[in-house]
Amino acid sequence: MGQRRKKDWKFWTTMVGVPVLVCLLPLLWPDVRRFVGLSKSDAPSSPQVNVQNGIAITGGVVANPTVNNFVPPPLELKASLRTVASDKEGLIQTEITIVPTQAVSAPFGIALEFDNPIESIWFIVKDAGATIGGGPYRLGTHALTTVGTGISPSHPLVITVHSVLPVKLLKSPTIE
Repeated sequence: MGQRRKKDWKFWTTMVGVPVLVCLLPLLWPDVRRFVGLSKSDAPSSPQVNVQNGIAITGGVVANPTVNNFVPPPLELKASLRTVASDKEGLIQTEITIVPTQAVSAPFGIALEFDNPIESIWFIVKDAGATIGGGPYRLGTHALTTVGTGISPSHPLVITVHSVLPVKLLKSPTIE
C-alpha cells in the first residue's frame, strides 16, 4: 500500500504539478505578463491621429482647441488723389499716393482704373534713396505702369498722371 501512494504522488507531481508550474511560473516575468495582456506597458501609448490638411491636437482632452494660422493679412492698397499745379500746359496734373498695408517687393505692375483717359504716367517711391522705373506701361482709362522699386507703408508709391479732364479712380489700384 505504501508503494501505491508513492506512485500516486509521483504520478500527480509529474503529470499535473509540473505542467501547471510550467504554465504559471512564466507569468511572474513582466515581459510575459505584458505579452499575454495581464499588465499594461510602462510606456504611454500615443494615439494614431489622421488629420488631412489640418493640425492634429493630441495628449488629452481639449475642450476648446485654438488653431493659430499665422499668415499676413491680404494686401490692400489705399489710394488718395490730389490735383496739383500742372507742369504741362493744357493738362491737369493729379498725384495719386498709394500706401500698401504690407511691403511689396519689386518689380511689379500697378493697374489703375480711371473715369477719364490719362495722357502720361510716371511715379516715385516716397523717401526712397533711388527709384528704378521703366518697363511696360499703358495709358487711357485702364492705365498700368511697371515699378522697379519696392514699396511699403513707410515708403508709399506716388504716381503722377496728366489728363485733359479731371480724373478719379473707379476702384482700388491692383498689383499685376
